[in-house]
Amino acid sequence: MAVISRLIIILLLVSSCVTAGPVSHDKAAAAYVSEKYSMQQSEQQITFDPGRVQRKGKYVVINSPAYFSGASSTDGYVEDLVFVLCMEKSGGEWHIVYDLSRSDVPDNEEVEDIRKTFPQHFPRELLSDFWQELLK
Repeated sequence: MAVISRLIIILLLVSSCVTAGPVSHDKAAAAYVSEKYSMQQSEQQITFDPGRVQRKGKYVVINSPAYFSGASSTDGYVEDLVFVLCMEKSGGEWHIVYDLSRSDVPDNEEVEDIRKTFPQHFPRELLSDFWQELLK
């Protein structure tokens, strides 16, 4: 029993040290959404559906509505969008390299602008079929 207690204490100490590490892509995206899309501040942490995150090496696409921790609604706090955030890790930090979030389907002029300005190096296969088709 004493061995188990010691192991639990060691695990707690190790896990507390790990939390001081680099910011995750989820937290970087939450900070961006809080800054750009919040209607009012909340003490609750914004998060995204982990099942709607696509990863490839140093690239990530989050294609999800925003939620508060525990999957509660952000209604009244964050714009009602499905966020499409293209992220890249550089210098040990996650950065938004392109924001495809919007409330409506882009018109032809917007699509042309996105095609011209979307980072060429970003792996488009991480995008939804809808965005892949539009950006051809």
